[in-house]
Amino acid sequence: MSRPTTSDRVELILSVVPWLADRDGARLSEIAAHFGADPVALFRDLRSLSAGPEPEVGFYIQISIEVDDGHDDDDGHDDLDDPDDPEAGWNDPWDVDPSSDPVLTAQVHDYYFRAPPQLDQAEVLSLLVAGAAYRDIPGFEALRPALDKLAAALGPGAARAVQVDLGRSRAETLALAREAVGSRTPLALTYYSSGRDEVSGRTVEPWALRSRGGRWYLSGHCRDTDDLRHFRVDRILEAGPAGDPGSFTVPEVVEEPLTGLAEGGQLVELDMPAEDAWMLGSDPLESRVERDDRVVAVMRSHGEAWLDRLLLTLGPGAAAVDLGTGASLAPRRAAAARRVLARYGAVGDPAGQGIRSN
Repeated sequence: MSRPTTSDRVELILSVVPWLADRDGARLSEIAAHFGADPVALFRDLRSLSAGPEPEVGFYIQISIEVDDGHDDDDGHDDLDDPDDPEAGWNDPWDVDPSSDPVLTAQVHDYYFRAPPQLDQAEVLSLLVAGAAYRDIPGFEALRPALDKLAAALGPGAARAVQVDLGRSRAETLALAREAVGSRTPLALTYYSSGRDEVSGRTVEPWALRSRGGRWYLSGHCRDTDDLRHFRVDRILEAGPAGDPGSFTVPEVVEEPLTGLAEGGQLVELDMPAEDAWMLGSDPLESRVERDDRVVAVMRSHGEAWLDRLLLTLGPGAAAVDLGTGASLAPRRAAAARRVLARYGAVGDPAGQGIRSN
């Protein structure tokens, strides 16, 4: 028989420990026979686990194994006396002869060695959809084999059927942003601001790149405003390095993209039919109440241009109110509609009555 490789030994340990943890204990000979292993070599490898992990590895993979050879020590105490008791006469429980066929027990302190969960088709599909969103993003190549296995579990055609689009962000922009975050390299952005409806240049120290609400956001310190800003990646028109790598520090906690986008903005109450509630999109809401067949939502405006676009998307059965003043936003909505009609050469009633083209 050839000598087991290191990989073989690790695989054996990873199999023995959960098997042993599910039992009250087993003799070394039984364990070795069950796994077809050499008892002495197996005992030696299991003993290596008793020292525990290095401090930087952490408690969560710590394993304790107790050994009982069924004999008392010369001082009258058995092998499993308390090692912290100076009068217990404790000895290393592993200091036994493997040929005495000791009983081994294992205690696993976390979930790493538990049996893998049994997933139903809905759970497998949820994992596949979540992973597919990152499949073609640079830096997530290691996910692909796992996604292929999930697709195989669902049956032929599953991988082709699941397609996820997290916004219209260009792959090269995402790759550049991810590299800049990892290397702490400042970026020069040409960015379209939806709230102000304008394009401007920004110099940003990128801190984090995250997907929230179906969109990618680059969060970081904007040198132009000297404040934290969240930039939607699909609105970055151009991007390039603006400094050397490692030229700034990143705080331990970076605010979530959707938690402060409209902080301090105008509070607007929208009252709309329930079937139109999809118009609220993924923007954060201050509150949402469903009343019979209507939905009343409160949100903060991101800016003048953003508010005008929101009002123009509302259906005829919706009403909007400025909670700061209590005034209806219907006049503002009508004015915004007139500006749009004038831009495209149409005149008439903004509500849709009698509009004609020049």
